[in-house]
Amino acid sequence: MQSISVLWKAPVISSSRCIRGFATVSPGQPRQPQTYIEKVVQKYAVGLPEGKVVRAGDYVMIRPENVMTHDNTGPVISKFKSIGATRILNPQQPVFTLDHDVQNRTAKNLAKYAQIEAFARTHSIDFYPAGRGIGHQVLVEEGYAFPNCLTVASDSHSNMYGGVGCVGTPIVRTDAAALWATGKTWWQVPRMVKVEFTGRLKPGVTGKDVIIALCGFLNQDQVLNAAIEFTGEGVKHLAVDDRLTIANMTTEWGALAGVFPVDGVLLDWYDALLARISGQTFSTAPSAPFTYAIPPPPEHPRINRSRLDVLRSRALAADPGAEYSTHITFSLSSLSPHVSGPNSVKVSTPLAKLEESKIPIQKAYLVSCTNSRASDIAAAAEAIKGKSVAPGVEFYISAASSVVQQDAERSGDWDILIGAGAIPLTPGCGPCIGLGTGLLKEGEIGISATNRNYKGRMGHPNAKAYLASPAVVAASAVNGYISGPASLEGESLQSGVPEFTIKDTQSSQSTSTSSSSNEPLFAGFPSTFSGPMLFAPQDNLNTDGIYPGKYTYQDDITLERQAEVVMENYDVTFASRVASLVKSSSSSGESASSTNATKSGVILVSGYNFGTGSSREQAATALKSAGVPLVIAGSFGDIFKRNAINNGLVCIECPELVADLTAEFAADGQRAGKTISGEATVDTSRNISISMTNGEVLVAGAGKEKKYQNPKPCAFPTNIRTVSSVAQKKVGNSSAHETIRPTNTRDPAIAMKPQCTFDEKRVSVGWDATNWSKFHHIWLRDHCRCPSCFHEITKQRLVDTFDIPKDIHPLKVESTVEGLQVHWPASQAEGPHISVYPWSWLYDNSYDPKFDIPPLVENGPEKILWSSKIMEDPPTVQFKDVMYNDEALYAWLRKIDRFGFSFVQGVPHNTEETEKLARRIGFIRETQYGSFWDFSSDLAHGDTAYTDLELAAHTDTTYYTDPCGLQLFHVLKQSPQGGSTLLVDGFYVASLMRSLHPELFETLTKVRVPTHSAGSEESLYWNGSGRPVLELDRDEVIAVRWNNDDRSVMREYGEGGVEEWYESIRMWNQLLRSADSQVWVPLQPGTAVVVDNHRVLHGRSAFVGQRRMCGAYIGKDEFRSRLAVLAERYGGKGLGSGRSIWHALL
Repeated sequence: MQSISVLWKAPVISSSRCIRGFATVSPGQPRQPQTYIEKVVQKYAVGLPEGKVVRAGDYVMIRPENVMTHDNTGPVISKFKSIGATRILNPQQPVFTLDHDVQNRTAKNLAKYAQIEAFARTHSIDFYPAGRGIGHQVLVEEGYAFPNCLTVASDSHSNMYGGVGCVGTPIVRTDAAALWATGKTWWQVPRMVKVEFTGRLKPGVTGKDVIIALCGFLNQDQVLNAAIEFTGEGVKHLAVDDRLTIANMTTEWGALAGVFPVDGVLLDWYDALLARISGQTFSTAPSAPFTYAIPPPPEHPRINRSRLDVLRSRALAADPGAEYSTHITFSLSSLSPHVSGPNSVKVSTPLAKLEESKIPIQKAYLVSCTNSRASDIAAAAEAIKGKSVAPGVEFYISAASSVVQQDAERSGDWDILIGAGAIPLTPGCGPCIGLGTGLLKEGEIGISATNRNYKGRMGHPNAKAYLASPAVVAASAVNGYISGPASLEGESLQSGVPEFTIKDTQSSQSTSTSSSSNEPLFAGFPSTFSGPMLFAPQDNLNTDGIYPGKYTYQDDITLERQAEVVMENYDVTFASRVASLVKSSSSSGESASSTNATKSGVILVSGYNFGTGSSREQAATALKSAGVPLVIAGSFGDIFKRNAINNGLVCIECPELVADLTAEFAADGQRAGKTISGEATVDTSRNISISMTNGEVLVAGAGKEKKYQNPKPCAFPTNIRTVSSVAQKKVGNSSAHETIRPTNTRDPAIAMKPQCTFDEKRVSVGWDATNWSKFHHIWLRDHCRCPSCFHEITKQRLVDTFDIPKDIHPLKVESTVEGLQVHWPASQAEGPHISVYPWSWLYDNSYDPKFDIPPLVENGPEKILWSSKIMEDPPTVQFKDVMYNDEALYAWLRKIDRFGFSFVQGVPHNTEETEKLARRIGFIRETQYGSFWDFSSDLAHGDTAYTDLELAAHTDTTYYTDPCGLQLFHVLKQSPQGGSTLLVDGFYVASLMRSLHPELFETLTKVRVPTHSAGSEESLYWNGSGRPVLELDRDEVIAVRWNNDDRSVMREYGEGGVEEWYESIRMWNQLLRSADSQVWVPLQPGTAVVVDNHRVLHGRSAFVGQRRMCGAYIGKDEFRSRLAVLAERYGGKGLGSGRSIWHALL
């Protein structure tokens, strides 16, 4: 794996970030009791009505502490761009961790990882490279998942954060992109379940046995889509590592969160972690004979004494009287070691019983975020110590993180496992997700300490996978069959059923807040879905069955290919069967596309908890792409439902229909993946029609007809339904392979005609129940764009702003499909006037309030920061392409805009063609050096560039108030010795400076540097007021201005004074000169280079002999104009609406 450095940031932790206030009720009202989870959600909810107390079942908008993405960051970046976003709202909120496909060292995967890192650097996002560890473990180790906080991840095992008292819950890729852009996402607070632990575990019984037993013995969806709070006197006897394991696998149990309390055990664990972090330093106190000391490093940005002190004083707990839908008690002392499987977490068997069968294994795994911490590795080492892995068994081990592996190596446990024959893997997910080395082959049996043993997940669909604790996995690897270590004797090996009770305690608590079935449909939403009906008689049909994990991180896989592999692990014939039904429907005249009223396609019906498992979005998109617009099930896994809503796949719960089809088609009347004909999926030979207006389901065919009333749609209540409008538009998409974007706005919040009212000064527009914008009357009149107020061709204002009465007042306002219609009174200059403002334009230009929408397109695409490694694949174009093809020219200018430079190959070796190349970009800017230059080391001008001396990295014309924008260089004759060209990405170096030395970075952004050009008697350029080295706009570096040779005498040095200024430029120079930053290129005739002089510094090495070069300056504004015009023609979504009067830039 290539070396990728960690971008370390140490932001100041403010109290507002770690301590959030609660929404309170009005004085005199008793506060409703809340569970721990409800209290945490209350802290992170935004836009709540005054006095609102968050309860289970509520839909809320949340602003989580952090959002983690891993290898799926690439697709999230694509989604982020597709919604028009260019800026991360809060760079401290996202965290990137590369962990899933870390064994994949192909050039394609390494390039993907490099692109993710580049995006992180560009946007100042915390980034952890491949090899640092599994994201969930990293978030715990680094304090992103922290007690009393709410942290989400685009991964289903974010439940794990509950092991440290953090409410962790999964989101999906679309949510992550929206969070980057807006900082917020939606969540329906789940129903609350209390799990009370009693007693304590016997020796040799672990947290893994606890969760395996819970999944296996309480396997009737008792906690499906719920949030669990673990309580009881047994909790204090569980180590934090056991808590993390249990919380991690609450996902497999069906829950959306599983949270342990913040108690003394946890606080002591954090004290030990802080001591460990604080001890990782060489800091010293002064001691004789030395008078100096090595100062301590900055405190950890998230795990530090002040934050822990606040936690101890303000730890949250559930209120007495808090409501839970279910109360489960579980006796830890009654539990013995258990094994899960094969191929299902719903099956749990006592180890003693399986050990009697001596089930042979071929592979064993101690990997994953569930059970690869130091204590797990120690338990495995104890079980295997002095023994060897059995012949014919492969035992794979991978630490949960690099920190864990260091601990295991230090303790000697890692060496014990390696010495016994274990095969080490890079810290990461690997086999757990079905990627990399050591996957199960057809017919093989494996035992693993991971969290999932779904069919086909860890290898071939015809392999068998069991789950167990690390000690059992290690013992099985030694013995060659499923077994426990010799230390498990007597009472611990009992094979009885653990003791537990279940009680429904609050029937009124529900996660359903749907309103009446007669709510109006969104415009364009089909009123009916219909088509042939397939039945898959399977409960808990998981996402690995719907969309195999081996395809999940192939980011370039097409929707067509997704359709070909859908349901592959469940039924290999499914995709072809759906394709055949779609084709036959089309050929018979029953179009599989949409009309205004009906959406046709294949309707899939399945059992309960459909879509349980991972957060992979493709489980929804693959079904939809195959031609399945709607799925009916007994119930749905919440994360699948979330993906379906975001991607326009309609989900309907209709238990009565599921029961009827089960009785008629399922083998033995059981939903276990087999029909009476032996198939996994059956064509019912019936058509089904589902009305979206009255909820009626009609099944007809095979001589039968039946209606089902009041099925339950998976939808939003009115108060938050606007977040779903993009999905609603996707439902009506007639092509499964077309990307659907809102047609009337860049923000998905506008789905229906907004409400509008007006008063004496302003018009109010209500986008939904809680979001309103206010526009002053004079502002609206001034922005009228009718033909008499705005010139359609010149795009200039015609209305005389100063003739508008300052107290102008509309006669009436109307909400129309086209937009806000305002009727103005007659004036002395004209009669009554009507203005119409498109809703999208109003939303984008709202100023009261200003919405969190992506910046407008003039900011350009994201900048890709680069180091010396850029030369492995530098941005390069061909002369003949850019000279004679405008689309190729557009691609070239985009490269320059994104990278700050580009090479051009195949340039004729003369000045005439080189000048034509420069003019393809824009007008050549004439300076004191002429317009198009052709020069050598003859001192024709009083500038060091006209010598043979070395030139350090610099930007040109720093002494201009507006430095030249682009520079084009073409070496017509290279010197025999020296004369290589130097390029340095100033934005990259600035990002390093900001991360490593923020105070010095700030100096470079504030202190003004005067510069001059005075080498010619005919000119004297002097920028006396000066400009900072780094220019910021909204806290982002937008320009670099640095030439130490041209620096004038300075008299003002800012607050830090002379010494800090010189320390700042010394560090700046050091970073500019580092091998990591510099690109050296011995340019030869035929290769030109264009650099953005506002970003990329250039220089050259000294040379001997003659060296001839030609080139020119091009203005930055000319370049941007040319790029914008070409983007309108070739950029697709680049400028959105084209050159209309409502253009985004006007």
